[in-house]
Amino acid sequence: MRRGLLVLGVSLAFSVSGCSSIFGSDQSVILQVSEIDAPATVAPASSLTVTLNVTLGGCLRFDRIEIDRVAAGANVTVWGNDASIGRPDVVCTSDIRTESHTLVFNPPFGSTFTIAVYHGRLPGISETVEVR
Repeated sequence: MRRGLLVLGVSLAFSVSGCSSIFGSDQSVILQVSEIDAPATVAPASSLTVTLNVTLGGCLRFDRIEIDRVAAGANVTVWGNDASIGRPDVVCTSDIRTESHTLVFNPPFGSTFTIAVYHGRLPGISETVEVR
């Protein structure tokens, strides 16, 4: 009896979800960064504070920032969620807004420190800070 209910439950889950995952579609997207606000210089022993202006709107929501850091800089990817992916019944607003996110990088630094933001298929942006 239990096995029959289990098979029925699994079959029902797959029939309701069709060919997609039973957990729904992945709504992760790489978000655009319109500006990197960083100082021109930083002292070798000081922390470096950088602000990213992330473009949001419609069905886009901020999720997280991934950083790949080395002494000479950091590659940054800003991730978000798009509620409309895999859901044709979702209506998105047409508002476009900017949300600021602050990153703090601690020493050690090389002679320069470059923050590069990855935008997926679109060209990214970068900012270089002189360390002195």
